[in-house]
Amino acid sequence: QAPPRAPFPLAARRFACARSGAPHVAMPRAPQATTQACAKGPVAAGPHATVEALPDAEVRVSIQVPFELSSMAEAELDISAELVVLRGPPSSGSQEVRVPLPAGFALDPALAAAKYSRKRQELTLTSPNVAAARTAAEAAADAPTPAPMPVALSAAPAPAPAPVPALVPAPALA
Repeated sequence: QAPPRAPFPLAARRFACARSGAPHVAMPRAPQATTQACAKGPVAAGPHATVEALPDAEVRVSIQVPFELSSMAEAELDISAELVVLRGPPSSGSQEVRVPLPAGFALDPALAAAKYSRKRQELTLTSPNVAAARTAAEAAADAPTPAPMPVALSAAPAPAPAPVPALVPAPALA
């Protein structure tokens, strides 16, 4: 007859060790967060680009340039709040890369800075995240304002101020 079993938590799994046959209990692990909202790091923005939130409410857009460029002088770059367009030189057949920014990201075209790495064939843009600033401003605007406190007015007159003691002149020193 089998020995009585020890009470185990319902979610635990019992199994026997493969080598010794001794009983073991596997406790369940906490579920892992796999949603994109919890994900940190770059987010895909089209086939050639990624967008990443940086500290201090900045955005980094990295574009893998699919055509040959010896310098950025050969290319044309258009930056708007929600879209980045990179057009190649006429020798590349006027190829273009369009990068629509995902929700929650918006560039400031006036403050955006671009850097091209010929070795990696990568264009990197950094800019303040206007969407994050907009979200913070909207949250502040949507915050409820405290209601004014009602003041009870009474018909009784205000109490008279306390009398001020009279000043006594100091005796003169001889």
